[in-house]
Amino acid sequence: MASLIAGVNGNAQIITENWYPPMTVNISGVFTYDSDMGGNYGAYMEWDMVKVRFATKDLFKLLNSSATFTNVLGNVTGVTQIPAGSVLEININQPMLFEWWNEWAILVTNRDGFSFQLNDVYDPVQTNYYTFLDFYHDYAMTSAKIITSTYASHEADKAAVHFTFNNGEGTLFELSGVGDFNWTAAPRNNSTAQQVSATGRVVGSGNAVYNDNPAVMQATLTVKGKGMAEFQPFEMWSRNMWYSTLGFPPLQR
Repeated sequence: MASLIAGVNGNAQIITENWYPPMTVNISGVFTYDSDMGGNYGAYMEWDMVKVRFATKDLFKLLNSSATFTNVLGNVTGVTQIPAGSVLEININQPMLFEWWNEWAILVTNRDGFSFQLNDVYDPVQTNYYTFLDFYHDYAMTSAKIITSTYASHEADKAAVHFTFNNGEGTLFELSGVGDFNWTAAPRNNSTAQQVSATGRVVGSGNAVYNDNPAVMQATLTVKGKGMAEFQPFEMWSRNMWYSTLGFPPLQR
């Protein structure tokens, strides 16, 4: 995973290979759709919009209630329900099936060792690939600074983000918005490792289907992670080659 870190003598930029810690994902928002039941009041008729609030735990419930999902989950892991206490997690280091550099591996996992990747899932029984939830971006804009004596650094990214969900049985959405991400690396220790923290926030909206009802959705998504990571100089690029932590290169999905 490549990351723009700093300018060198004003003429070039360092691209570094950073392996960042996993980041927990939380999302909350609201589905809005038209009520099927209108009210007839003689002089007029009235229909109301229905609003349903949701959070990360509700996405798990929608997946657990889907036979499409639970069949794949069972075929891959041997269990047919996402366990209680699970969280969504981004793992930048996870290799992706099609190696989209701007797609982050996103998993549902817990402290007991359960882990299941929700995008680019291969079902060995049905011999098909599935994506129930995905996180990808286009064209990250970046500013960054590194202290060359200690490799302490900070990077700020802004990118168009797409977060998609589909339980395979009547509920799906695509959140589109601009995300702000910040990465801070402490001075490295005697090896190449250093403490890295990451935070991010995306506010967006998009089309949706909720329980087979055409809908729109609005949501806020946050990411947060902290842990030890490797830092190694990677390559030099000219000023017009602008890359960031979020993708190398910034391919369009």
